[in-house]
Amino acid sequence: MTDKSNRNALIFPILAYIPIVGWMIPLYLDTRNEYSQFHGKQGFVINRMFLLIFIVWWILRNFVPTHFDELYSYSIWGLIIIYLVILLAGAVIVLQGKEHLPYFGRSASEVRL
Repeated sequence: MTDKSNRNALIFPILAYIPIVGWMIPLYLDTRNEYSQFHGKQGFVINRMFLLIFIVWWILRNFVPTHFDELYSYSIWGLIIIYLVILLAGAVIVLQGKEHLPYFGRSASEVRL
């Protein structure tokens, strides 16, 4: 992938894996490239899944009375690390020229935005 046009074509799919809002970049700025669109949808699926996990974590942390405050504080850091590792894996998949991440690729192909 040393050709400059090929490297430029990878910019938008890689940007899809910027945490929280990166998935919007290829979906709205590179609408003609199906590869970018797919990775934008995959980034959306990853972010949506972790947003739901964080919401459940927040509800458990704030509304369920427990004596495991340390567990909650360690668990949020574990979730953040897992989230960032999955996003990094998505960017590496793009650089390797592979199609999708396991599990997330199936979900991304079914997303209609």
